[in-house]
Amino acid sequence: MGMTTKTRINKKITAISVLIAILFVSSIVGTVIHYNEVVTQKNSQIASLTNQVSNRNCEISILNGEISNLSSQLNYFVPNITAAVGVAEISGSSSHNMSPQPYDHLWITGSVTNKGRNTAYSAGLHVVAYAANGIIEINQTFPLVNALTNSVGIFGADNATITYASSLGGSTLNSFQLGSLGAAQTADVAFAIYHEGIVTKWTVTPVWTNSP
Repeated sequence: MGMTTKTRINKKITAISVLIAILFVSSIVGTVIHYNEVVTQKNSQIASLTNQVSNRNCEISILNGEISNLSSQLNYFVPNITAAVGVAEISGSSSHNMSPQPYDHLWITGSVTNKGRNTAYSAGLHVVAYAANGIIEINQTFPLVNALTNSVGIFGADNATITYASSLGGSTLNSFQLGSLGAAQTADVAFAIYHEGIVTKWTVTPVWTNSP
C-alpha cells in the first residue's frame, strides 16, 4: 500500500529538520573553531606584548641605574655640606651661664663638612626655632666663619638680642655675612643664638650655593 500524502509530508518535514539541525551544528562548530583561532592569536599577541613590556622594564631599570650613577658622580663634584650638630635651649638663669642673662639662647655645637669636590659658597646653618605656642622665635641663616676661626659665635635673633649679643662681643648686623667652606673641609661649630621667649623645637639645615 502506497504512502499517504500526510506520511510523505511528515517525512519531508523530518528530512528538512535533520538538514537544519546539521546546518546549525555545523555553524556552531565553525563558529567555535573560528573563535578558538582568534583566542589563540590574541593569546599569542598578549604573550608577545608581555615580553616586550618585560624587555622595556629591563631597559628602564638599566637606565635608572645609569642615572643614579651619574647623579652620584655629579654629587661628588659639586659642594655637599652635611652637619652633625647638637642643639640645646639654655635658660638665661641656667648655671651654664657665667652669670644670669636677660635672654635664653639656643646653643649649637658640632661640625659641618663639605663632602663635595668644590667650594661651597655662602655656607651657613639655617636655624628655625619655635616657641611652644608655635610662634617662630628664630628664622635666620648663621655663618660658619666664626667656627672657622675657632671662636664661639654669639648671635641675636632680632634687634634687641643682636644688641645684647654685641655687648658680649658677639654679633652685629654685619656679622651675618656668610663665608665659604672648601672642598673636603670640616668646620667645628659652636655658637649661641640669643632670642626672645622660650623655644621648644627647632630645625638646623646646612645651606650653601655652588657659585659665589
